[in-house]
Amino acid sequence: MLSAVAMAVRVSFGLLLGFFLGVFGLYFGWFISPPGPTLPSALLVTFAGVGASIGGFVSYFKPDVHRTVHWTNFAAALTGGLVGAWAGWSLGYVIYPEGVYNPAAPIRTPPFIISVVGASAGANMLSWCLYTYRLVRFREI
Repeated sequence: MLSAVAMAVRVSFGLLLGFFLGVFGLYFGWFISPPGPTLPSALLVTFAGVGASIGGFVSYFKPDVHRTVHWTNFAAALTGGLVGAWAGWSLGYVIYPEGVYNPAAPIRTPPFIISVVGASAGANMLSWCLYTYRLVRFREI
């Protein structure tokens, strides 16, 4: 019972923090991008993936384990965040082929939100798999 509660808290906190930090990473990439008429989408999607992976890493962080477990968790979260961000970016144009309607602008904006959701889900999915493995194998909560 205690492991199910710990798992539910970590998953919900991870998704929420991953989404928040993914949006923060997207806007951070937006602010440091070079000026011009077009935004470099590769930079924005990568920063969204890195932000979401930091959220996935923090939500499954355990201070009492060995340092190699931390590095493995960070690598899993970073891989899942970047793969999820790029998969969400590719899938966003399938869901919204002409772009997302933006009432404040006369043009339709690209679907960055699908990229952030994919990054958050990917980072948390791989971190959750690692956490579940360590929970079952070593009885860690």
